[in-house]
Amino acid sequence: MKLILPILLLSFVTCCFSQSDYVAGQIYKIEGLCTDNNNHEKLPMLFVEIYSNNELISIGTSDFDGKFLCKFCSNKLKDDSITIKFTGKEYQQKTYNFKILSDTLIHINLSADPKKEWTKERLFEYTRTFISECGTDEISKEYELNELYRHCDGRIKNFREIKIESLNEWELIE
Repeated sequence: MKLILPILLLSFVTCCFSQSDYVAGQIYKIEGLCTDNNNHEKLPMLFVEIYSNNELISIGTSDFDGKFLCKFCSNKLKDDSITIKFTGKEYQQKTYNFKILSDTLIHINLSADPKKEWTKERLFEYTRTFISECGTDEISKEYELNELYRHCDGRIKNFREIKIESLNEWELIE
């Protein structure tokens, strides 16, 4: 009997720790599909913002097929909570709150804005972070400058050491 109790206690503690998927220094991915609430058409060029504790931690846009992918470092999460805000021209802005412990796949339906009126401020908010795709000139400039970047897990590398396809997992060290 004395031997069974410590074994049970050890297995309970092990089980409790294995339940959480959270890993410090891990890149989380939020991906999904944005569609029109009425006709279910895919919505391209929606602006996607991810916040944790009112702090912007990732931005992105939906592609021409309505798909989006945003990545962020798990270290930026506060209370495992995120807020995702979707903004699209001629659509009502929508905000969702989530608890997150791992990569997540979501489907978003937006309703058309019946007024379709945009103030200058809202149009600016929508267009301020649309960044053109990286051209060869921008990549060449980064390669020449060879600045330092920090990964979510703490590693530091210069631009030449990072694969271009994984650059969005690294932050430029200012």
